[in-house]
Amino acid sequence: MPRIAKALTGVGLPLALLAGATAAIRAMRPPAPASAQAPPEHFSAERAQRHLHTIAQEPRPTGSPAAEKARAYLAEQLAQAGFDVHVQEAVAAEGYGRMPYGPANLAAGKVHNIVARLPGTALQGQAVLLTSHYDSVAQGPGASDAGVPAAALVEVARALKSRGPARNDVVIALTDGEELGLLGAKALFEEEPLVRRVGAMLNFEARGTSGPVLMFETGPGEADLVSALARSGLPHFADSLFGEVYRRIPNSTDFAVARTWGIPGLNFAHIGDFAHYHTRLDDIERVDPASLQHHGELALALAERLRRTDLSAREEREAAYFTLANGKTISYPRRAAGPLAAAAAALWAGALAHWMRQSGTSPRDLFCGQAALWGRLAGGALAAQGLVALLGRVRPEFRRHGDFYRSNELFAALGLLSVAGAAASRPGSDELRMAAAATPLAAAALGCARWLPGAAHLAALPLLGSGVALLTAPSRRPGVRLLGQLAAAAPAVALLVPRAALTYQGLTPRIAVPAMAMMQLAGELTGPLMWRQTGKRARRLLLGASLVAAGVLTVRQFCLGRPTPDRPHPYALMYLVDTDRGRAFWLSTDDEPGEATRPFLGDHPGKGPLDVYFPGWSRDLLHAPAALVELPPPVVDVVSEEPHEHGRRVVVDVSSPRGARQISLAVRSGGVRSWSLAEGPASAPTSPANDGPWELWLHAVPAGGFRLVLELTHGPVLLRVADRSDGLPTPAGDDRFPTPPKNPAYTPAACLDVEGWSNGTLAVTEKSL
Repeated sequence: MPRIAKALTGVGLPLALLAGATAAIRAMRPPAPASAQAPPEHFSAERAQRHLHTIAQEPRPTGSPAAEKARAYLAEQLAQAGFDVHVQEAVAAEGYGRMPYGPANLAAGKVHNIVARLPGTALQGQAVLLTSHYDSVAQGPGASDAGVPAAALVEVARALKSRGPARNDVVIALTDGEELGLLGAKALFEEEPLVRRVGAMLNFEARGTSGPVLMFETGPGEADLVSALARSGLPHFADSLFGEVYRRIPNSTDFAVARTWGIPGLNFAHIGDFAHYHTRLDDIERVDPASLQHHGELALALAERLRRTDLSAREEREAAYFTLANGKTISYPRRAAGPLAAAAAALWAGALAHWMRQSGTSPRDLFCGQAALWGRLAGGALAAQGLVALLGRVRPEFRRHGDFYRSNELFAALGLLSVAGAAASRPGSDELRMAAAATPLAAAALGCARWLPGAAHLAALPLLGSGVALLTAPSRRPGVRLLGQLAAAAPAVALLVPRAALTYQGLTPRIAVPAMAMMQLAGELTGPLMWRQTGKRARRLLLGASLVAAGVLTVRQFCLGRPTPDRPHPYALMYLVDTDRGRAFWLSTDDEPGEATRPFLGDHPGKGPLDVYFPGWSRDLLHAPAALVELPPPVVDVVSEEPHEHGRRVVVDVSSPRGARQISLAVRSGGVRSWSLAEGPASAPTSPANDGPWELWLHAVPAGGFRLVLELTHGPVLLRVADRSDGLPTPAGDDRFPTPPKNPAYTPAACLDVEGWSNGTLAVTEKSL
């Protein structure tokens, strides 16, 4: 018993540091939701939820009756709040290069943006623009994406009006067609006169259903706006690291369009529970009221500050910044990233040389410490990715999202494994391990200062701390050594651990290595403080407890693979009618038939690309014959044709006799140099020789269809034309058609990547031009 008591006493400091790391993560929490009895000038999540319950009962994709109803309601509420409201109707188009499954990502359609203005007192003042979008994907009701931000902005409008007049106009724009390729934002910034006077923009988004609202992206010259956020006094979390990463991944929001126009601004989103994103699980029941409150409080506080500020006096200054805890943001000029990294590296190098002389550590010892460090980092990476890969085999939601239901438990397991790795060391090696861990930090600090200046502080500040710790380690005064150890541990706990949690959420468990490495480095840097009073028995106790707890959480994650209504298994299914050949198919992008799709596909469906229907797609499709439902094909009528510089200019009318919401045109042979919608935007011409995979999706197709202008190559061009309606056919009384799964433990796949076109009915034909 005395030995056990001594061991328990020895783990006091390690447990205190673990508690500090946990507190640093938990500090990133949204504020408590306010009730409907909150003062009128304040934001109330309960009042905003009334709007959410009206607009998010069902999916509202662009061009649907549900979208029309939501638009009418939101416009009415903004008008009742005292704003001047109009609906901008426009045709927009966009292209974003090649999709992961092959064809170019081209989209066009009719959009309806809600634009509301609260006039300011300055005759020539600039405007503050608050934006979100009100459309959802067809696969879910979009309660969070972006019902929560849209409802929040309606409540913000009411609160702003109750606060009385201010210098600048406030414009609230709820865009349409964001889910189709930012079509509404394109129309807003290209055609809406009110945005010509915008001096600052705040965009609000969602990539999940819970968690704090992060400020993850800025526009040009962000220093003043970041300063306004820092002075807001509200809980917030921001880091210029996020923007550096976000600009390098293939994701975008309406804010991306504003950036191309050079408009300064801030982009916000909550990202918890990503596995619910773009699915039927993005419903009202899973909305986090605290996230709604966070959106509203940030939007209201910043809009209030900016509408009383002379925006024309704002300076164009670039900043790097980071938040400590939840609301203490430190900002510095971005150009200072280089000097900061160089100073940290110089201090660390000098301290390392001093410590090696005083401690008798040889270069060979340091080299061996480095080799051991990289071995531990490699082991952590293998453990993290191996565990994720194994879980991915039993958790079908991982295939689409790269994430898991309740994935915070997996993150906790990875954190415990990093603690176990820190505990698996011999006493007396802690300073050497810290010195070794600082070496990659020095390289990262200098590299980031050169190529990712917004992220330099993440390596430079822990590097500074480790330099101070090495400088004080040879001291004979315990208090001095303790201060040095605290200098190394503080940035590791306050910076690296919370960023590990956000990196894990933002990049998803599919890319778990960066988060694991941050936690491992935090363990190495805190070692001198963590183990200063800990003997072998205490370390072994903590090692064993960490491994057992990680094992329990891991087993629990494997057990969550059983489908339930809260954790349904997703499936992809589509019905296609070849109207030219009089045949039909069931299609799926799943790897193999499952319980939900087997009644349609059978046990042994065909598998492979179906280039005749999906030209250029690089994905294998499961396919099986289906009973035929007679559907009229989409119509392509040639209006005119004339020679052009590189071929022919052909004008066609495209329509869907059955009233489908979407039409797709894909090139099977030949080439399209450019395209445009009559009286609408045009695409940039491609090379005359560019005849690669090309596919254009037309959205919110009106009853009369669209008139399309195509510049084609000289030879014949064969188009595959398809119209798509939501849902699968279920002819009454026809037993040849299985009933789509009604078991809530199975759900249509998330609208991500190619699965955006699943859970629909396609009628396909060919047209030669």
